[in-house]
Amino acid sequence: MWAVGSLTIDDIVYSNAWIAWNIADETMEVRNYDDRFRAFSSYINTSGSLTVVGGDTDGTVQTIDSGNTDNGAPIFGECVLGSLVFTTRGRVKVVNEVIAYASHFQGLRLLMKVDSGKYRLLGNIDSRVKQFKNSESLRGNEFYFKITSVNSGEPFIFDGLEIPYIEDEGYSS
Repeated sequence: MWAVGSLTIDDIVYSNAWIAWNIADETMEVRNYDDRFRAFSSYINTSGSLTVVGGDTDGTVQTIDSGNTDNGAPIFGECVLGSLVFTTRGRVKVVNEVIAYASHFQGLRLLMKVDSGKYRLLGNIDSRVKQFKNSESLRGNEFYFKITSVNSGEPFIFDGLEIPYIEDEGYSS
């Protein structure tokens, strides 16, 4: 992991940010901790599992990725899904309804942006099947979804999205 300090992405400030590289599946993620860590180490515990610990600026050693809080503070999570173009990128589409599915949904929120616009909140995912009907149509070429969560309970399980109908307006001039 590499410490990068504070980052601002889409007007959101991430302090105490770290970049973690997963060798096994060759993926990268940005992590944001409540505490500012100075050192990390790992060891094999008595169960034979790899355990990672971090020492913060107060001299406290914490087990990383263990439990449902970040040293007592609720954990903020964010997952940005890849762009959806529905047919081809050049065609203009209209989305009026989105259905979100989640097995565990504590603190989940669904956001969406169109093209290079800003994310807007569609609403809270507070049931296994949550329907969002937009008061205004979302019109554009590319659609981006993001889920966020602030939670100190059981981790969320987001199962996916369904867009039951997409109106295709054709190519824009």
